[in-house]
Amino acid sequence: MRAVDEVISQITEIKWKTTKDELLSAIREEFINKNVFEERTSAIQQSINSSKSELITRMDGVNAGITAKIEGVRAELIEKIEGVRAELIEKIEGAKAELSVKIDKVKSDIERQIQKTDMKLNFLIVLTIIAITLMNSVVAEIIKSLLKF
Repeated sequence: MRAVDEVISQITEIKWKTTKDELLSAIREEFINKNVFEERTSAIQQSINSSKSELITRMDGVNAGITAKIEGVRAELIEKIEGVRAELIEKIEGAKAELSVKIDKVKSDIERQIQKTDMKLNFLIVLTIIAITLMNSVVAEIIKSLLKF
């Protein structure tokens, strides 16, 4: 019995050693896989950070280029607007001067016509007064007596 007990003890030790070796091997493999995973994760993270930095640099460059183009176009448009504004002001001033001359001419023509009409009206009033006076028999006698002198 002792021999059986020893054999069982040896088998148990062998089994225990095998199980222990398998466990150690599995743990080591797990640590190795974990270390490989962490290294790969770290490498991917560095690659992502590098790409991110590169893209940010490119975007900043593109943004600066677009901003410069926008400012150039803006300056060009402002210059064109100022040119058109000056041209329109010049045309308006020219039209204003031309209209002022025409208005002054029309005004002087109207004043001349008013003076002529006023003179004609005054002449007609005098003629009317004379006609009324001469048609009156009393006034006609007075004028006749005055003319006899």
